[in-house]
Order: sequence, then C-alpha cells, then structure tokens
Amino acid sequence: MRPALRLRWVAAAAVPAVLAGCGTVGDLVGTEADAGPRTAKIVVLVPAEGKQAQAGAGVLGAVRLAVADAELSIPDWSVEVVEVDDTGDPERAAEAADEIAGDEHVAAVVGGLSAQIVRAVQPVLAQASVPFVSPADVTPEHTRGADPAAPLRPYASYFRTALPEGDAVAVAAEYAVVGLGASRVAVVDGGNAAEADRFRTEVERREAEIVAFGAAERDGAGIDAVMTAAVSHEAGVVFVAGDAEVAALVARRLAGTGLPAMLVGGPNLRSEDFMAAAGAAADGAVAVVGPRVVSSRGQPGGDLEARLADRGIDAPGPFAAAAFDAGTAVAQALARCLPAEETAAQARAGCVDEMDQVSFRGVTGEVTFDRYGDRTGAAPAVFEVREGSWHEVGAA
Repeated sequence: MRPALRLRWVAAAAVPAVLAGCGTVGDLVGTEADAGPRTAKIVVLVPAEGKQAQAGAGVLGAVRLAVADAELSIPDWSVEVVEVDDTGDPERAAEAADEIAGDEHVAAVVGGLSAQIVRAVQPVLAQASVPFVSPADVTPEHTRGADPAAPLRPYASYFRTALPEGDAVAVAAEYAVVGLGASRVAVVDGGNAAEADRFRTEVERREAEIVAFGAAERDGAGIDAVMTAAVSHEAGVVFVAGDAEVAALVARRLAGTGLPAMLVGGPNLRSEDFMAAAGAAADGAVAVVGPRVVSSRGQPGGDLEARLADRGIDAPGPFAAAAFDAGTAVAQALARCLPAEETAAQARAGCVDEMDQVSFRGVTGEVTFDRYGDRTGAAPAVFEVREGSWHEVGAA
C-alpha cells in the first residue's frame, strides 16, 4: 500500500507571524479545530526531496520574503505561508491539490516547478477557484491551449510569473505548421538570413516541407523565383524574414497569383511601412512579435540572493526571482479580496479577479497579467491584419 501523503508546514506566516511543525495532511492544511476562521493560507507547492528540492526551497524562501515585504495589514486576518511537498508524482500532487482545495483557509497556491505537476494540479485547483501561480512553467498550452491559431485559456485561476525564452521564430513556425496546418512552406530571405534559416529549421523540425527558399531585394529581384515554386507546390504559408518593404512586395505578388497561402513574418512585418506599401494585399498577413518584458532583476526587494542567503538559502535556484514576484502578486491580491469575506474559500473567486488587476515593478520586470494569465508582454504574440489594421490573434 502506498504510504499516506504527508505535507510539511515549514514556512513562517505574515500578519502576524505563525509557526508550526510537521504533520499529516489534516495537520498541515488545517481544520477548524487548529486554525482560526479568519486565517488565509498561501500554499507553496514544491518538491521537498529529489533533484528539484533546492529549487523548491528557493521558491519557498522567496515567497516568504515577498509576503513579509508586502507588510500586509488586513483587519481581522492573518496570512500564513505553508509548504506542501508535491512529491514529484503527478498523481499524488493531484491528491494533495484536492486536500488543499478542500481547506477553507487556503486562499492561493504558488508552485508547479514541472510541466507534469502543473498539468495534474491545474484542473483540481481551478474547480475550487483557487488562484494558482507558477514561477517556473513556460509551456504555452497551459495558458493558451493546444491550438496556437485559436488561443483559449484553459483555466481562469492559473497565472504565471515565469518569463519564457520567447523564441518568436519558433512560435512563427508552430503557428504556420500547427495553427494554419501548412504542410508545405515557402521562405523568402528579405534581408535577415539568420531568421530565414532558423525558420526553415523550425518548420522542418515539425515535419513540414520547405518547397521554396530564396533571397530577395527591395527592388523585387529574387521574389518571382520563390513565388513560382510556391505556386507550383501549393504552399500553404509564405514566410518573409527581414525587411518590411520586401514583405510588402511579396504580399502583392502573392495576391496576384491567387494562391490561397498566408503571408507570415517576424516583428519587422508589423509596421506602418508594410501596411502602406502592401495596401489591400496586407489583409490577412501575420506577424509574430517577441517578448517585450525587460528584467529589472535585483532592484525591487534589494539583492534577492543576498537576502535569501541571510535566511539560510545559499543557492535559491532558477525560479526564486519569479517566485518573489508571484508572492508579491498574491499578497497584493489578498489585500483586496479578503476583507469582505468570512473565509479564504469564500474570497477565492474575488482573489482570481484581483490577480487580473495586479500591477507592480517586480524583480523580473513589470508584472501585470494578460487575458491568458501570462505576464503581459512576456511571450511572443501573433498579430494579423484585418480590414487594414493589426489585431492580436485570439483577442476578443
């Protein structure tokens, strides 16, 4: 028989400070007998053992520090930070999430250091409207669904302070092959050979075929050869790397062929120069723009690593900065959603709404959340020309 889950209470609380020892699920997550009716718990769901244990300790320490820095003062409420071991096992993590969701004192959860744990926990916490914030997860499907051409947020209570690598070229290839279903793609190097080569590699990695590839100039030289091959092989997408004016020429040639292919490009495509030069042929063109969050690491909250070292955490790991911002975001939301309610559980839906409204300059940069629960500007975005103006794909 598999041993019962044991969830550890390791963290200190804020407003006022509360300490406790280790215990069973009931001991840790809490019952009416051992916790007051005006207690709100922020659960930090991280691995306590194994290869990610040190990173988990860094996340816990960063959240504790952020909540302490927030200096919450909510009349008749105390806010505690509680650690729960995710065990590294998705099935058992889901069981733990069920216990967490069932505790009326739990207001929010920070954690999810692996994609497997996030996927296991998301639906359980969402069912109970528990705000869930990951400082580590960067899997696009977890916030935007499986289809990049029609992004749809799977769980309204899930947020991320993690900053993904943000490879706009890879996103463009994913959008072309998966989102638009193009099995044959043509590529025009309009002045950025590295971008063109990267796009070709990413398309082929997704098992689609490059049916035409060539360089083009602003005077139009080189475009006809690529377009002839694109038409001959019935390409579903024509990608233009580099210059917006070259892209405009390609758009006009593409419109003249009658080939029902989508024009896709990088950030240079999303410009007034392209719109002006392409005219009506711009309609339907797609531009993929990279992340726009600039890190301010080390400014808010002082030197985070040094402050965590003062708390006995000498190697906080890769997620501590985003965890500090997650803790700050949750603290900001709780300050607004708790006062009007009798229990943390009653406040959860309001806390989710308040998470949508948080805004501050964090350790990892400006922290606000977009309609998917991602950091605003932290992930590549896809824009399409509709009736003469740019619209973000998936926008209401």
